Amino acid sequence: MKIAGIVLGCTAVDLIGHRLGPAFHYNAPPSVFIEKGLFIPAVVVLFIVTYGAAAAVFAAIQKELPGARLSKGFRYGISFGVLWFIGMIEMTLIAGSSLSYELYSGSVDGISFLLLGVLLGVYSGADSIGKADGRKFAAALVSVTVISLLFLIGRYFAYAVLHLESAYINEPLATFIWTLCLGVWVGVMYQLLRQGIGGNSAFARGLWFGVLVFGSDWLLYTLFRAVFVKIALIQIVLRVGVDVIFVSAGVAVSERLLSRAAGESSLPGTAKG
Repeated sequence: MKIAGIVLGCTAVDLIGHRLGPAFHYNAPPSVFIEKGLFIPAVVVLFIVTYGAAAAVFAAIQKELPGARLSKGFRYGISFGVLWFIGMIEMTLIAGSSLSYELYSGSVDGISFLLLGVLLGVYSGADSIGKADGRKFAAALVSVTVISLLFLIGRYFAYAVLHLESAYINEPLATFIWTLCLGVWVGVMYQLLRQGIGGNSAFARGLWFGVLVFGSDWLLYTLFRAVFVKIALIQIVLRVGVDVIFVSAGVAVSERLLSRAAGESSLPGTAKG
């Protein structure tokens, strides 16, 4: 009951925050939900599913995360809050919405995710004092660099070859900066949540993070676009699929490189699973 209450409460906070903000406008055809007058019900359901899925992922990884329950929740909430905040800005590039609206909208979602994480940590987490990762800054920097680089390669492959909807031709600099920032943050997310990621091999850890932690949330984030504007199913599949594949690869490659460099047979700070 506590988890359900947290999910519903954060949904309400997010909805109220958006309701109090500026109206949105996109230079793109409206979604079928808007055309059929189902926009509000669709948004409510999707927020409940999104926060419910986030709560389930937190339950799956929080035992191995270091620190007190409050710090665990904050780390988890800030990870996804910033991800959504950065993600929202892409709509300015590809759908012509105002930057001020997307910054406001991203802030509302980011704060709601932070609240979700803190509440989950306090009411469903467990203290794990003294479980330091031991990963040095240089190793973390290598990991972030590899993950962000693979994400960048994957996105530009999707832009140029798979014709993923983007502004990389009309707004090349802005698109590059946004793509790089998102990739870097995904790398930072992995560092923040790394000890909670299961798998005893680099490949398994890549799948754990890329599919379960990042991928499940990124799919739901992308589905929100389909509530606002009309988007082809193939665009959703490409956007999520390519990102998940290259993020998973980035995690696997970075862990393998660091494991070899350290001369270790097992991964440091690896959770069981």
